[in-house]
Amino acid sequence: MAAAAAVVTCCALALIFPAAITTFGLEVKTGPGEVRLIADGLAFRRANVGEIAAINDLCAAIPGDSSVLIVDQKLMEQMAQDIRGMCGVPTAGLTTVTTATVEADVRAIERAGRRPVLLGTKYSQLTPFANGTIRKVMSLHTSIDDRLIFGAPRSTDPVRFTVYRWEPGQ
Repeated sequence: MAAAAAVVTCCALALIFPAAITTFGLEVKTGPGEVRLIADGLAFRRANVGEIAAINDLCAAIPGDSSVLIVDQKLMEQMAQDIRGMCGVPTAGLTTVTTATVEADVRAIERAGRRPVLLGTKYSQLTPFANGTIRKVMSLHTSIDDRLIFGAPRSTDPVRFTVYRWEPGQ
């Protein structure tokens, strides 16, 4: 019975200890004549605050019968899946953004019976497209976890998401 309890205890520690180290950032620091335990993880720091509400506001600014074209590569990488999944509208990114390609895509969306909506991170990205309305639909200042390839994040980075929407005029 004692052996079984020891095995269960070891297994529990093997599961809990790595998660605690990662979450709390536990480290042992040594110095001249001292050994101390430091916790500098993300357990008590807030990240991604306000993102769900900001995406919900963005979704409210996109009519349900729309198809979204994103003209900014970084916005495409960071938010296309959120827009597609949470707003429930077809979403695509444009790799070549010229007036001619955008106008052709807008006409194709309209021919399909949907409303074209362009999204960008700067007002100036949407101004070349005449006969439309541009307005800011998201402005979020938050923080995100460090993006590390190896190791657990130990800090947060400030980030700003600004999104402008263009919709053709009637």
